[in-house]
Amino acid sequence: GVGFAIGPIISARFASIDLAIPLYIVAATSVVGLVWAYWAMPETFPNNPRVARVSLRQLNPLSQLLVDLRNPHLRWLMLSFLLTTMTSIITSSNLAAMANDLFGWQPQQIAPIFMLLGVVEVLSQVSIVPVLLHFLREIQITSLGSIILSIAFVLFGLFSLTGLPALV
Repeated sequence: GVGFAIGPIISARFASIDLAIPLYIVAATSVVGLVWAYWAMPETFPNNPRVARVSLRQLNPLSQLLVDLRNPHLRWLMLSFLLTTMTSIITSSNLAAMANDLFGWQPQQIAPIFMLLGVVEVLSQVSIVPVLLHFLREIQITSLGSIILSIAFVLFGLFSLTGLPALV
């Protein structure tokens, strides 16, 4: 959330120098986060219930996924998360290219759009979701969010096809 809000502005600033610099910043930030997580977050799982040996089958992420998909509550939550995340990633990965192709925008002009998306994400998680949790279950909130996001993406697609900002 917060990284998505401030990251684009930082990237736009450094992209004006060289387009590769934001990638190096992301890589360095990831390494710092990994090191920090290793040292700052101690193991909380007790030693006694740990498995002494792990089989190759247990390491297979697909077998673990199948176990989780057998739970009907997790199945629908995971499907909703997959669809929502997939559409968000597709949009964010293509939005900059589309803005550049259609409008000739540079990183400095595209960054505020991503910053706005990050700010909206943070505000919704901090203010809207806690209120909705009093009236709806998590799966209902996730489904409602997916429906709203789907409508936004349809409008986004119409805008990209027609170039009419009044559709958004």
